[in-house]
Amino acid sequence: MRRGEKVYALLRETLRRSNQVGIGQVVIRIRQHLAALRVMGDALVLQTMRYAHEINSSEALELPSQDLKAAGISEREIKMALALVADMSEAWKPEQYKDSYRDDIHALIERKIAAKETHSITVDDEESEAPADDDIADLMTLLKKSLRGKSRAVTDGDIRQPARSAMHEKKPKTRRAGGSSSKKLPTKKPAAI
Repeated sequence: MRRGEKVYALLRETLRRSNQVGIGQVVIRIRQHLAALRVMGDALVLQTMRYAHEINSSEALELPSQDLKAAGISEREIKMALALVADMSEAWKPEQYKDSYRDDIHALIERKIAAKETHSITVDDEESEAPADDDIADLMTLLKKSLRGKSRAVTDGDIRQPARSAMHEKKPKTRRAGGSSSKKLPTKKPAAI
């Protein structure tokens, strides 16, 4: 069994049977996001969401009236717009859309390589090692610790914040980028984890 496979399967099945999603925060590149962890088939999928301060209520927006006559729109204009949409519609082909930002980065790297403006990055041997099996958290132990913390959260009619989940106690190891300069950037990984 691959390392972490049991934990993945247990989390996936727990979310599936409880009909729940996991909510958390994740840093992608340099920005923190609110995220939901959902089950889709056999995969756990991480979907980014918006923080409350990023969402505007529709009342705060100056939207045109739903009364088309008040907005100055005739039935003839709606029919023309619908005909235009029907004419422009086609089957969804995701491969026709390209990540132009990634292409621009590749072009910049090619120019840097051609101009010999590259640098090598080395990694210390101890940092480059893969984590040992004992570095992977025992999910059952963490769940038990977390549940014990929650049971102590309400005592003597005094409501306190639940103890911080044991799953958050262990800080992940950080690793610096390794290897030498290369022409290829890593490709984007699918959202499934």
